[in-house]
Amino acid sequence: MGVMTALLLAAREGHLDAVRALADAGANLDQQNGSDGMSPMTLAIVNGHFDIARLLLERGANPKLLGKNGIGPLYATVDAQWPERTWYPPAQVVEEKTTHLELLQMLLAKGADPNARLTIKPWYRTFHGDWANPTGATAFWLAAKANDVDAMRVLVAGGANPSIATSGGVTPLQVATGFGLEPQVTNFKPNARLAAVKYLVEELNADVNARDAQGYTPLHGAGLTANHDVIEYLVAMGADVTARAKNVFGGEGEADKDAKGDSGDTVADMANGPRAHNMQFPETVALLESLGSKNSDNCRYATCVVKTLPGKPATKTKQ
Repeated sequence: MGVMTALLLAAREGHLDAVRALADAGANLDQQNGSDGMSPMTLAIVNGHFDIARLLLERGANPKLLGKNGIGPLYATVDAQWPERTWYPPAQVVEEKTTHLELLQMLLAKGADPNARLTIKPWYRTFHGDWANPTGATAFWLAAKANDVDAMRVLVAGGANPSIATSGGVTPLQVATGFGLEPQVTNFKPNARLAAVKYLVEELNADVNARDAQGYTPLHGAGLTANHDVIEYLVAMGADVTARAKNVFGGEGEADKDAKGDSGDTVADMANGPRAHNMQFPETVALLESLGSKNSDNCRYATCVVKTLPGKPATKTKQ
C-alpha cells in the first residue's frame, strides 16, 4: 500500500472520529505515504475533508510538508475547492464546516509556504485536463485560474508572490483571463473573471503584455473565453491586440505546430475555435478585428473541422 498508516487511511476516507482517536493515541501526524509522499493533512484535503485537515493542524501537524509532486496543503485546498471536471467525479467539500478560506488562513498562520511550487501535475488532474500546464504553479496561480479573488487576497496577505508563473511562463493573469479553458473541464468562480483581472492588474501590477514560453498573452485568454468586458479592459490598460503566439493550435498539447514566420495564433484566432472543445465566437472575432487583431481564418472547433455528411440516397426496398 506504499506506507499507508492507519492515520493516512482514516484521513483519506474522511473518518473524523478515527483520526481524532489516532491523534489522541499518539499517531505520527506527519508520516507521509510511500507512493506520492502526501501527509495525512494533504491527503485529507485532496479528498475534500477540510474538517479533518483542520483537526490535524490544531493537533500540531506540519503544514510545510510537500508531496513528491510538490503538492502541499495550500495548493490542495484551492484545488479541492475548484477541482477540474474529469470523467470521474471529484471530491466535494460542500458539507465541510471549515471553508476553504478559513483553512487557507489557518495553514498560513501555522507556517505553510505560500510560494511552494508544483513539480508535476497530479495524476488525479491529468486525464482530459485543460491545456494550461500547472507545473511550477503556486496556490495563488491556481486561485487566479479559478477567479477566486478572496482566496488570492488571503494568500497575498500570507506572503504569496503574485508574479510567480508556471515553468512554461504562464502567469496568474493569463489564466485569470481564461487562457487554457476547456469548457467541459475547467472550474472557476462564476461571473468573477473581470474582478479577478482587475485585482491582478490594478492592485498587484500584473503585466498585461506578459508572454508565456509559446508567446501567448493574457489577451489571448480573454479572446478564448469571448469575454468582451475583459477584452476591452485589457486593451484600455495597454494590452497589445496585435500580439501573435509562436505556434498555432492554441496552447500546449495535441497537434501543436511551430508557426512559420508571422503565422502564430492571433488574439482573434483564440475566439475562432482554436481547439475541438473551444467554441467559435464570430461576434468576438469581429470585435477583435475591429480593435486591430488579424483573423487567420483557421477554425479548429469540432463543427468547423467535421462537416455535415452529405445525405445518402434512399435505400431501395427489395422486391
